[in-house]
Amino acid sequence: MIEQTLATVVKQLRDRHNLSQKELAHQAKVGRSWLSHVESGLRKKPEDDKLRRLAAVLQVPADTLLALAGYDVRPKPLPELRKAEII
Repeated sequence: MIEQTLATVVKQLRDRHNLSQKELAHQAKVGRSWLSHVESGLRKKPEDDKLRRLAAVLQVPADTLLALAGYDVRPKPLPELRKAEII
């Protein structure tokens, strides 16, 4: 099984929705640099309210992103990711 990190999952979901970082950041009302840090793994435990907004735009359960960020929640399962989809 491929390890799913917050960084890889957010990027993969953004790619599935054909959104640039700028577009996703705008729709989720977060900064583009904040999103870039999440996708690069530099922001280890992003703010929960911002993750909830990302989840809404990316159409995934917020608990999934929160769990990947280290929050104490029960994550909903993500669809299986193919190795080629994770960069």
